Amino acid sequence: MTRQQMNAEQKRLENQHTGKEDWHLWGPYLAERAWGTVREDYSEHGTAWEYLDHDQARSRAYRWNEDGMGGICDEQQRLCPAFAFWNGRDPILKERAFGLTGNQGNHREDVKEYFFYLDATPSHSYLRYLYYEQFLSIANAVTGHGDGDMSLWDAEDGFFKDLIITPDGGRYRVDVYSWVGLIPLFAAEVVDKRLLAGAPRFAALLKSHKGGFFQGNFVCVCPDWENARGEHLLALADHSMLARILERLLNEEEFLSDYGVRGVSKLHATRRDLGHIPGVGEAIIEYVPGESNSALFGGNSNWRGPIWMPTNFLLVQALEKYHRFLGNTYKVPVPCLGGQELTLKEIATLISERLVDIYRRDETGRIRSHPPRSPFQSNPDWKDLHLFYEYFHGETGQGLGASHQTGWTGLIANLVMRRYRTEIPKYWRSRGSEAASPTAALAS
Repeated sequence: MTRQQMNAEQKRLENQHTGKEDWHLWGPYLAERAWGTVREDYSEHGTAWEYLDHDQARSRAYRWNEDGMGGICDEQQRLCPAFAFWNGRDPILKERAFGLTGNQGNHREDVKEYFFYLDATPSHSYLRYLYYEQFLSIANAVTGHGDGDMSLWDAEDGFFKDLIITPDGGRYRVDVYSWVGLIPLFAAEVVDKRLLAGAPRFAALLKSHKGGFFQGNFVCVCPDWENARGEHLLALADHSMLARILERLLNEEEFLSDYGVRGVSKLHATRRDLGHIPGVGEAIIEYVPGESNSALFGGNSNWRGPIWMPTNFLLVQALEKYHRFLGNTYKVPVPCLGGQELTLKEIATLISERLVDIYRRDETGRIRSHPPRSPFQSNPDWKDLHLFYEYFHGETGQGLGASHQTGWTGLIANLVMRRYRTEIPKYWRSRGSEAASPTAALAS
């Protein structure tokens, strides 16, 4: 059979065989249940069921033999995303099937049903269709078209906010400005025409949801909208919502610190009272830029003000994806620069550079991440070494929490590298123009 006679899947397998592409890097390699037998058993007498009880099995992350319903992972099982399901009754989400446990019984989780996988491809390329449908279902819920009728997007304030739904069907918006309203920006991905050329069913699926419609409702950016390079954008927030979120994000009296994006808006330093929230009672939210002032979560972990590297890094990545699609013609005014308009790439750089400043020496020679009298400031044996703190003070940049968080604070290296990797990939350099104007495209 010649290559011209091959269908898309046969070409993928041929490219896998010849080493041109690695379609097997990701696949459905997760077990759907593997609890208590071949996983984390460090018990003295081999009593796996007692060592790892049901509460641990449904809540903890594991080192090996990962499992998850409908999940995928890389071939080394370093990243293992999977779905979480709620049965509408229990107080927990289910990420795996448990079944009979031994001494603890079955916790009403008896798994004796038949499961069949009815559609797939040898290259595992079919997985992207399943996750696209899941994206649309989540977007449908976020916009209030699932079981409820109220969107998480507060059009008046231009921000995503939590909702509380009470047993009697009441819906109450929680007026808090935190990462809750920024994280929806992470749900953004650019799909290039090379991928679509080899995935005609996926391309047809994007067209079928033209206008961002799903089950008759507008739920997301139009997935059929193309920029000048033939790329498509999958995102929850469109360009108009993005601009409104950035008004708050880039305001130094709200989210933007000299050292990155705060976990909670500084607005809540004075706007603390949330009033009566059904099911909660009288509630407050505080801007706490440093160590926690509450015993919640052990008292030493605080998301109510400090700067966290992993969420900041994901934000920078999301802004770069939006920029790749929207291009240099899309600019927004930046409050911290007196309203000067910047592209999204320039905004991503602004945030990135402030994060890197945490570890740079300032004009006085001090490194902000370390206490003033730390040996890491000036001792000749220590001054060129760094600690990777868990999070950082929202006003001073000083490192807080654990000091060995290389798993996420090590992302600072990627932000430093942004200075030296400014060009677009070689593939796109040979294919020309910047993305089309979003305003003109949406108007059509």
